[in-house]
Amino acid sequence: MPVTIAVSILLLAASAYLYRRVARHNVAHQVFGSQQLLNALNTADEVAAQRLHYREGRPKGSDKLDDYVRDEIAPIAAAQALEVKRLLQDASSYDWSTDSTKSCVLDYGVLLTFRSRQRPVRVALCFNCLTLGIYDGADDTAKPVHTAEFDPARKQFTMVIKSIFPTDREIQALR
Repeated sequence: MPVTIAVSILLLAASAYLYRRVARHNVAHQVFGSQQLLNALNTADEVAAQRLHYREGRPKGSDKLDDYVRDEIAPIAAAQALEVKRLLQDASSYDWSTDSTKSCVLDYGVLLTFRSRQRPVRVALCFNCLTLGIYDGADDTAKPVHTAEFDPARKQFTMVIKSIFPTDREIQALR
């Protein structure tokens, strides 16, 4: 009986710690930059995906979407769109540590576009750095509003992106 109580107390303490760690982060402001941008993503009635590839002659590591060539638009099924929206809004999807420094070169491979009456919200994903960029509007020369590291949700993002691009060898090779 004492072991059960000790385990229960330990689990309760761990849950409280994780709740405080995740709850103190405001995804709307810290990832999307504003509640309005997150609302635009949530009210999107059309969601599409495109593969991105570096445009020849452009700088490697660029976060400007103009530096990438896009493949054809791939529509996203309603269930896939819901899962992506859920992952993007879940505070536990992001690495909130302040001491995180990555030495990889940014290489966006997928662009998700959420179209609503308000404005398009675009999310570019780099599966090398596990970094995403949030873009407000359709200006391809704009820098991202915010970037975030999605290391904790790598597996979930990878699974949904693989389901969107089932014949793409590079995407299917992601782990």
